[in-house]
Amino acid sequence: MKDVGDMRFEEDFVRDDFIPAAHYVSREFAQQEKEKLWPHVWQMACRLEEIPNIGSFTTYDLLDESVVIVRTAADKVSAYHNVCPHRGNRIAHGQGSAARLMCRFHGWQWDLEGQIQRVKEREDWAGCSMMSDNDLALKPVKVGLWGGFVFINFDRNAEEFDRFIAPVPEHLNCLEFEKMSFIWYKTMKIGANWKTVIESFMESYHVAIAHPQTVPFMDSTSVSYAYGKHGRHGYPNARPLGAPSPLTGMSPPEDLRTGYLSIFQAFADQIGGAVVSMRSKATVQRILEELPPNASFGEIQAASYRLVREAALSEGADIASPTAEQAEHLGVDWNIFPNMVLVFGLDCTLVFRSRPDGEDPNRCVFDMWGLLRQGSQPAEWTREYYESWQANRDQIPHLLVQDLNNMEGVQRGMRSSAFSGARTNPVQEKQVSNNHKHIAEYLSRST
Repeated sequence: MKDVGDMRFEEDFVRDDFIPAAHYVSREFAQQEKEKLWPHVWQMACRLEEIPNIGSFTTYDLLDESVVIVRTAADKVSAYHNVCPHRGNRIAHGQGSAARLMCRFHGWQWDLEGQIQRVKEREDWAGCSMMSDNDLALKPVKVGLWGGFVFINFDRNAEEFDRFIAPVPEHLNCLEFEKMSFIWYKTMKIGANWKTVIESFMESYHVAIAHPQTVPFMDSTSVSYAYGKHGRHGYPNARPLGAPSPLTGMSPPEDLRTGYLSIFQAFADQIGGAVVSMRSKATVQRILEELPPNASFGEIQAASYRLVREAALSEGADIASPTAEQAEHLGVDWNIFPNMVLVFGLDCTLVFRSRPDGEDPNRCVFDMWGLLRQGSQPAEWTREYYESWQANRDQIPHLLVQDLNNMEGVQRGMRSSAFSGARTNPVQEKQVSNNHKHIAEYLSRST
């Protein structure tokens, strides 16, 4: 087993073209993350729609910590360490709604603001120290809100959320994620490091090989960019969507309509309607009727936008309308440091989040969500949890199963004595190396 030994954690230890293997497989490195990264970094805990009403709560667990996130007013969300100061019991479990929070062990109670309301036989502690109302209040956790997402930070002295999240809102607010809601929610255990898993969605360098069904209709040659802690990638130099990858040796056809529809429909079917919505898949077929065979890619895009919006409006919803300048900087995917990725369309979004599963660097918990702009009758959804994703592969969108198929093999390979580190592509995988540089920056700090 590799370990970091005397390895330094300075940011410059990671290069654009190299990440040490220890970042993925070392127990010491994972312990450093537990002590210096996770207690101090902003991380996405839930969606506002999971706590829709005053008293609604949900929980977020990470390593030894648990947080309960509560809607305390129509326009206010609070979060607390989910631990009873009496004997350490978890107070809240899963999600639900309550007028008060109560420990199921001995019945201590708190109001939604975290203030102690009841201690059973409190008089028994007469004369004891550290038993004031302030001592028994739930310990608060910082909260930040953006795009309908709720972020938390355990460090009360952490940088302000607006500073942390910049410049993501500047680029992505035009997509109005807050107007989207769940169509599906899947959580699973994976035998790979949390970074191995989330990085599968920080680049498109793998697409032509891991998703060969896209090659006849898509050029996935990409460019990756760093924006402070965060990053994005897109296809500024690629052929238009619907044209075959250069890997095929084929030239782009004069008629792009069929290829465009093929990849459009594949994304709808194989990504669970979370990058291309199912309603869009149906209506965009009309491109074949409304446009001539020699239609330009710009004309196809414009018709697609119009048809997608018509489909959304027919259900009482709408789609995002970024300006040309905004669209230029959207790309196809953004990662939000350290463990969140958004892959988006104009009316739907695929969300990924990974986190450690205990202290084993070879295990993680992985969430994938499908979001959609919906009308007055949103789809019903349930939280699905898979202890074994392999046993539930039929419940996971096909293209994402193709990604999952690689992760555990990658993790096993990185434990080999022959593997010194990841040789990241400095053009197409900069999001990955940038993420590690900033993790290393956290780990270099003194506690």
